[in-house]
Amino acid sequence: MGNPADVPISAATHFQAGCRLLEDDAPGGWGAASTRFERAAAGSDSEMLWRIADACQWVPSLAAHWMSRAVVSESEAGGIEVDPGTLCIFGGENGDVLGQAFRLAVQSDNHDKAVEALTAAAENRLWAVMEDGQEIPDEDLVADSDLYSPNYVGLDSSVPLVWMDCKGLVMPYMARTVLRIVRQELQNVGLYRARLFTPQPNSSPDGGPV
Repeated sequence: MGNPADVPISAATHFQAGCRLLEDDAPGGWGAASTRFERAAAGSDSEMLWRIADACQWVPSLAAHWMSRAVVSESEAGGIEVDPGTLCIFGGENGDVLGQAFRLAVQSDNHDKAVEALTAAAENRLWAVMEDGQEIPDEDLVADSDLYSPNYVGLDSSVPLVWMDCKGLVMPYMARTVLRIVRQELQNVGLYRARLFTPQPNSSPDGGPV
């Protein structure tokens, strides 16, 4: 029995239908899945975009697109804005594996405060972000967890930029938490206007192209 015309299908229902289409693991079903995800995203908040990005993280034709839309949803107009290519997913062409660039730079009108914020993020918080987006600020719990966390977190104060050695793994929920941590630390030092982006050099510190 079909859905009555006057009964709207919820965003969650569209999302679940999209996930089922992806489970077919066949490119022919990916377009239909994307259509379902578009319907799920319509009128939904940022969290739905992150759910879709996570569901599509292994699909070459969809991963980068939905990751870009998810990061942009973290932008604040006139405040801390996020470029579409931030923490981008790359690869997937000609049989290449997908990877993710865990590099996050800050452009602002106060370089020193941006460095201060990124230093706090790198030293105190980013190492404790797990693949599912949890932040667990306890070194023993992180070490004992079966979930992946960054192998190393580095800081380049000249940009300024933080980078995380994640072996090129694709982890949208980790990226979401990284963005939110950096935004919080910028606000903690009094920076409420900034641009977050991922630079595009030939290679990233964790060995993958960006």
